[in-house]
Amino acid sequence: MPLRMISYQNRIWDRFVEEHPGAPLAPVIAVLVSHVPGGWTAARAFKELFDPAVMALSGLIALVPRFSMIVDDLAQLSNDDLATRPLPAFPKLALWLLRDARDSARLVASFDAWIPSMLELDRTRSGRNSFAVLITYMFRVIDPMHQDALRAKLRKLGSYTEDVAMTIAEQLRKEGIKEGIKKGRINTLRSLLVFRFQTLGAKYEARLKTATPKTIDRYFQRLLTADSLAAVFED
Repeated sequence: MPLRMISYQNRIWDRFVEEHPGAPLAPVIAVLVSHVPGGWTAARAFKELFDPAVMALSGLIALVPRFSMIVDDLAQLSNDDLATRPLPAFPKLALWLLRDARDSARLVASFDAWIPSMLELDRTRSGRNSFAVLITYMFRVIDPMHQDALRAKLRKLGSYTEDVAMTIAEQLRKEGIKEGIKKGRINTLRSLLVFRFQTLGAKYEARLKTATPKTIDRYFQRLLTADSLAAVFED
């Protein structure tokens, strides 16, 4: 990550030089927001990426760029730590979800602590639109076995929020069913193609993955009479 960060900084400085020729470079501060379970344990400084034995050579360390990044390690922060940050409600809630979304039980358990921020967000039309984004994210990431618990938590926010949550949950359920049907048809078609032609190959595998339902129907129709994979997939 420090290597990636320094490459980002270089791109910013390249643009700066083009836009402000001759001007002194502006500082670019690298900040990483981490939600790695257990906390950030990888390198934070550029020098950590080098072999310590090599860096111990006399005079070498002075010739290597000195660079480190600030790591905002969400895994090490409590609800109070996040809630007291001088931020609007939406970014606070976004940081909470980044921290807890990988652990459905923790997400449900910490929900009540964030009700005041959710109610604050829900007071305006723009806030409600942002809150709908957060609810959609919750239902997309949470384990199915915790969805009922999440719905129960959302009911605490009032009838309007409950209606929004139920609408989003039903929409995602239908999308999941539709996507599941599509994947099932693609898997069946793939098996039949391999059975008939003994192979599929990366080219046609990629075509299957991007095929629309209408295109899949066309491939099925050609399968019985085509004498080659190319004949099945021809435009």
